[in-house]
Amino acid sequence: MVSKILPFASNVWRDLEEARRAGHRILFEGAQAAMLDVDHGTYPYVTSSNTMAGQVGAGAGIGRADALLLADKGADIVVQDFNAETAAETADLVRAKGREAHVIASDVADIADTQAKIVAAEAAMGRIDILVNNAGIGADYRNTEELDGPSFRRMVDVHVKGTFFATQAVLPGIKARGTGKIVNIASLLSFFGGFTVPAYAASKGGIAQLTK
Repeated sequence: MVSKILPFASNVWRDLEEARRAGHRILFEGAQAAMLDVDHGTYPYVTSSNTMAGQVGAGAGIGRADALLLADKGADIVVQDFNAETAAETADLVRAKGREAHVIASDVADIADTQAKIVAAEAAMGRIDILVNNAGIGADYRNTEELDGPSFRRMVDVHVKGTFFATQAVLPGIKARGTGKIVNIASLLSFFGGFTVPAYAASKGGIAQLTK
């Protein structure tokens, strides 16, 4: 098992493609996290003969696009999301490509519920070789003087606790098999900070440190 910081998306795509080629199964965690669209022209490492992406939210945008691209390449996918409806929609699209899909509807900040459902999904699918931690919530554009405690805590609960405890749930299986990959999606703000988004930057920085 390897833990490392991947500052450039290309490294993530390569790692996930290697795992996909080895027949691994992937858990997409945080299916509503990202709202950008992926297309082959924008991301040159996503081609029919080369590498696949691992960023998720799989309920929409980048995550859904990645999940479907990986399904095209032969991956079976577990889709976790706070939004059960969008996660189910992605799973249906994966199944339409002839791949297996399993849906987890949970809030990653609810540790016990999410961990139990990950373990159940692993039992149902046989194994989870890759965990992609990308559950996230958008930046709260309130400065230090304005940000309240509950909002700050929610950011940390989703980004830091969600990443840590989802990882904890898959570790027994990965260690038993002696192989696996954990990909944690942070942000450039993890390294540079952001005075207009202090809670977001701090929580994403926590993800980077967990990965190190």
